[in-house]
Amino acid sequence: ISIYGKAFQELKELGIIDKVPRLLGVNVEGAKTFSVLVNEKGLKWNNGDFDANIIKDYYHELDSKGVKPKTVASAIAILKPENLTKALRALEYTNGRVVSVSDDRVLWWQHVVATNGFSCEPASAATVAGIEEALRV
Repeated sequence: ISIYGKAFQELKELGIIDKVPRLLGVNVEGAKTFSVLVNEKGLKWNNGDFDANIIKDYYHELDSKGVKPKTVASAIAILKPENLTKALRALEYTNGRVVSVSDDRVLWWQHVVATNGFSCEPASAATVAGIEEALRV
């Protein structure tokens, strides 16, 4: 999310694009830190004036409960995103949003993609499940 947001910002500043695409971040239920922080805890970039205590408190909660990522989508099994603040900035810049999806939906969409002659790993199928979720909500 962070790198796409940065790329869209630079493309806009360079005049290569006129309209910035809206980003959709997709988390899986077993590793939904970004979704929880944005959708449940109300974390926002606020032009760089974000509340770091929301992040700190949530990470402390994860640690104290011994939470570990649990998902079939191992490539996105991240509880403490390295570029979380940059991702927040990207969401604000693109008027983006974040959703979370279940492993069942990830596996369903992986199957659908495969039946159409393509192979994808679970994290890639999560993007399709995320679009489904975003359209549903």
